[in-house]
Amino acid sequence: MTQTPPAFDLIAYLHHHKAFSDKTFGPGHHTKELLDHLQKEFKELETTPLDLDEWLDVALLALDGALRAGFAPEDIARALTAKQTLNENATWPDWRTAADGSTRF
Repeated sequence: MTQTPPAFDLIAYLHHHKAFSDKTFGPGHHTKELLDHLQKEFKELETTPLDLDEWLDVALLALDGALRAGFAPEDIARALTAKQTLNENATWPDWRTAADGSTRF
């Protein structure tokens, strides 16, 4: 029997992540290091595109970068919601008629 996961508080998670990341990797932007690590993770995804952990590595690095750029957890959550709304209201190509390998996103 599948259990429903508990509710997830993104803002609380981001506060926790920032504290962990600053303690573990030090304060500062670390943009080059984050981008280098993202490139490594993208290469790993090319070979294992169905590996959830690899997708989560990308997501965590992106969130860490936003936090290190000075955005507050509340700002990130608000912007994430706004971006989703923007994407939902955008006009996208019909995926049913898109050529294989073409840009759909």
